[in-house]
Amino acid sequence: MRSLVAGGLILGAVVVLTLVPSMVGGYYLFLLTLAMTSAIFAMSLDLQWGYAGLINFGAAAPFALGAYGYALVTQTPAFASAYVAVPVAMLVAAIYGMVVAFPAFKARTLPLYYALLTLAGTLLLQKVTMISTFTNGFNGINGVAPLDISVPGLFELRIITPRDLYLAVLLTLIATFVFCRWLAGTPAGRVVRALREDERRCEALGYPVVRYKLFVACGTAALAGLAGALFAAVNANVTPALFGVQMSLVAFIWVALGGPGTLWGPAVAAIVLVMAEGYFSRASGELYLVVISGLFIVGVLFLPRGLAGLIPTGQRALRRGRESDVSGSTVGENNDVRV
Repeated sequence: MRSLVAGGLILGAVVVLTLVPSMVGGYYLFLLTLAMTSAIFAMSLDLQWGYAGLINFGAAAPFALGAYGYALVTQTPAFASAYVAVPVAMLVAAIYGMVVAFPAFKARTLPLYYALLTLAGTLLLQKVTMISTFTNGFNGINGVAPLDISVPGLFELRIITPRDLYLAVLLTLIATFVFCRWLAGTPAGRVVRALREDERRCEALGYPVVRYKLFVACGTAALAGLAGALFAAVNANVTPALFGVQMSLVAFIWVALGGPGTLWGPAVAAIVLVMAEGYFSRASGELYLVVISGLFIVGVLFLPRGLAGLIPTGQRALRRGRESDVSGSTVGENNDVRV
């Protein structure tokens, strides 16, 4: 019965989101589309922090690399197709995730060192993009090409209109959420959650801990790259500000307020807060920072489990995930699981 109710709520939310273009338009439809790209970004960070327990202070780097990768590739007409540009953006982000994570995890450094390496990485990339003529320096890249999903010889379709962009990003968000939920429920996903609770026990049981952590770092970076590519296609403009520390901190606030380890919680929080940013920024850019900082303080003090903790099903999911991750049935009898 509860699963039916949950399924009905999800279906209802999808129907409402599908009807949004007929109810709103203009600026707010554009803003909601950008917010959904942020929701995908929030889910990627949730997989890394909420599920695997990996702290990434430079979460904005793969997102920005995906945006720049898409923008740069689509400048060449021969590679302007989304079937080329989006995978390239994801690949660039995944390679960056591997480059940063491999030395930290292979050397078995403290978790703080990985967090600081990611922070240093995003600051370095921001400086490089600001001075590089290849990325057009501080001005960034303007006039980024829209999504082109044409198939030569069959049909031509460039997603340009706000309504089409909205529906394309919505479908990607739904598909990403379904994929991430499926992945989290697989044996490999359960082992990743177990690493968050007791890494030494997993290693003692014979699991290749380093491989799992590298898998998480690269996979979540690729997902953030996908979000960045969609952001570039929707916003038609990318700047070095995407690498900024503020972008990484805001992403952490999305996950913290939404509920780490739930996927849907950070996605909802990202959409709501990005919409709020668009609303408050019309009055004052500083007002939004005050509001989100206040919400974060209130959330840490009174909602340690985020929005998901307010909903009974979310409470059960959080509790059930933590109990199963440290139980012997999850990490004691599946030693054949490898990455």
